[in-house]
Formats: sequence, structure tokens, C-alpha cells
Amino acid sequence: EEGDKDMIVMWHRFDYEKDGETHQVHSSMVSIGKDETYTAMSETVGLPVGMAAKGILNGEFKLTGVQLPILPEVYLPILEELESYGIRFNETEVVSLSILIILGFSLEAEAQCNAPKMRNGMEFNEP
Repeated sequence: EEGDKDMIVMWHRFDYEKDGETHQVHSSMVSIGKDETYTAMSETVGLPVGMAAKGILNGEFKLTGVQLPILPEVYLPILEELESYGIRFNETEVVSLSILIILGFSLEAEAQCNAPKMRNGMEFNEP
């Protein structure tokens, strides 16, 4: 309907191990459409495809054949250009601390560095 807006909310949790230590990264993105024509869905789907097509036509991508967008030379310029449209992921590394007590018991505490505030499972910023 006229005046309707859509919103896309993405949240990813990545767990990985590096140098024998477990790490966790949270990545989130919120995009709100401008109106019923210029939707968040059309921007977040159409812009990257258009940017990739432009890169191919302008000779910016030297790869040939069918390619997945998992190579830095493909996705980095597109992510950079998406930021100029206000589309970006915010990443936060979650640090896990293990505290050993003299009695031999293990206590685990989690602390978040620069973590966003959460309310009802959704990220928010206080004014």
C-alpha cells in the first residue's frame, strides 16, 4: 500500500577456533526501505548485483567463468560501495574468559567488548 516500508534485519553468529582459542563474532545489519517502491529488499538484493555487473563491464573483475562472490577481489569493492548507500554490517567480537579457582573448579564468564545493547534479542542504541 502507499506509504508502506519494509525492513530487513540480519544477525549472524560466527564461532571459530584460531591458535587453539575459541572465538565468536556477532554480525548484524538493519535496512529500512524508503517507501513501497524503493524497498530495503530491492536495495540489498539489486544493488550488489548491479555493482557486480558494472564491475564486469568496466573490467574491474579479471575473473572468467561463473564465480561465487566469496573471493575478496569480488566482494570487497561491492561491500565498500554498499557502505556509500548506508548498507553495512556491524561486527562485534565476543570475548570468552575462563577463570580457574584454586580449588580446581572452573568458572566461565563471558564479557563483550564494544558489544551492542540487546533488548528482546534485538540490537539497539540508546539516544
